[in-house]
Amino acid sequence: MSNVNDGGGLYDINPSNGNATLLSHVNAGFAGIGMAYLDGTLYATDMLNYQNGGSIPAAFYVASINLLNGVVTPFTLQAGSINWHGLASDQHKNTMYAIALDQQNTLMEISSTGNVRAIGNAGAADGRGLVFNPYDGYLYATSTASDSLYKINPNTAQSTLVGHLGFDATFLDLAFDIRSNVMYANVVDSASRMGQLYLLDYHTGSSSLIGSNNSNFIEGMAWLPDLVNAVPEPETYAMMLAGLGLLGFMPRKTMAQVSV
Repeated sequence: MSNVNDGGGLYDINPSNGNATLLSHVNAGFAGIGMAYLDGTLYATDMLNYQNGGSIPAAFYVASINLLNGVVTPFTLQAGSINWHGLASDQHKNTMYAIALDQQNTLMEISSTGNVRAIGNAGAADGRGLVFNPYDGYLYATSTASDSLYKINPNTAQSTLVGHLGFDATFLDLAFDIRSNVMYANVVDSASRMGQLYLLDYHTGSSSLIGSNNSNFIEGMAWLPDLVNAVPEPETYAMMLAGLGLLGFMPRKTMAQVSV
């Protein structure tokens, strides 16, 4: 179990150079790692709600995060499990997906009402990075064990290797720009521990570095296509990241939870 501290924040990242700017702090007592934007709301997985003065995790949630003030609201329990490190959204079906690492990489479906359903085993894809591609109707997930990209059928959980990503990541997440048909990965580099933004080719898995976040441990990521008032300069800054840089963590073999 990781050492989860409170006081993290949401960052706005420039997709042209990778630079990250703090937007708001997330309210204390919660932590999260996977992020997705669905029907006007930002969601995150592995959100911890503490009891007994903030020392004992009471439950793990998928929760919503207010973009303006960082307030976290629990949405649904994670079927009694942790380590849902990625979160993806299908806007057409109004559905989200996650992969439960501690349940043998089981693909989970989260309905708009918060119901959770296990679909099946996603194979080697651990889903630390997870995103839905509306152009082909597939989920794309990463495996940090092999630093590879996988394509997943959201109906059956069957996964197919796409290719090697070309970087060594401790943590990462994926985002997809629907307007431009472009996939991004934000990576915590295993050597430097710094956050770096990459452009991904989801046909081959190959990547090209865009730039540094100029902050360490920025990891959870979601593309927000219709920001108007929540983010300054929306034409330039459209990508939201959950910032982990100011908070401590205690990694274990399964790379368990890091705080927002």
